[in-house]
Amino acid sequence: MIDIFFIEFYLFKKNDEKLEEYFGVNKSVASNWRKKHFPERRLNEFYHREGTLDIKVLLDRIYKT
Repeated sequence: MIDIFFIEFYLFKKNDEKLEEYFGVNKSVASNWRKKHFPERRLNEFYHREGTLDIKVLLDRIYKT
């Protein structure tokens, strides 16, 4: 299962982008997500924007040759 830490890694590696920038939230909201719970609707948003939640596919996008 994909989690917020993998999403952060993916965004940084693929787009050099922070979680806050990708979702358009401030740092305190992103920090709260890390500490407590990543909202299901944000996971769905990530899925719709990236087209998958398959970690292998996402890693291939980062490290494609």
